Amino acid sequence: MAISSIRVALLESTGMIGVGVPSRPLRLSKRMTLKPWREIWRRTHLWLGLSLGLFLSIIGITGSTLVFWTEIDEWLNPELRLVAAAPQGIDAWRPLEEIVDAARNAIPADANLRFSYWPQTEREAFLFYYRIKNEESGTWNTLHVFVNPYTAAQASPHFLTPRRARRP
Repeated sequence: MAISSIRVALLESTGMIGVGVPSRPLRLSKRMTLKPWREIWRRTHLWLGLSLGLFLSIIGITGSTLVFWTEIDEWLNPELRLVAAAPQGIDAWRPLEEIVDAARNAIPADANLRFSYWPQTEREAFLFYYRIKNEESGTWNTLHVFVNPYTAAQASPHFLTPRRARRP
């Protein structure tokens, strides 16, 4: 006689059947019915975790790029962003009016100044952003102008990719 049948016979003789003591085959059948659901949830958790992890990693990388864009631009374009620092430091800068005039002389008259970045270290140049509307294509061109603060000389301006003009 198997152990489970002895247990059932013992419980029947004592009147304990139906009192809340489950027999062993009932417990095994519950596990067997839960096993497919456990596998479904495990796979769902795996693929949701992988896909959300990839998504959050992309957000983190692009966010880091937005935060450190000046350092990245300095690394990619050192000839535009970096200048030879004078031994006197900031005291050797030209007057601000000369620096701004040098930037204005590098652009067309209809360009609009969007914003400017002051140097954060003694080796950086001033950066001016201008927007110029291209009437033929209806796009906005963004123009970067870099100006050396020690000589008020401008580096060659360069354009960013054009964007579609917004309708008023």
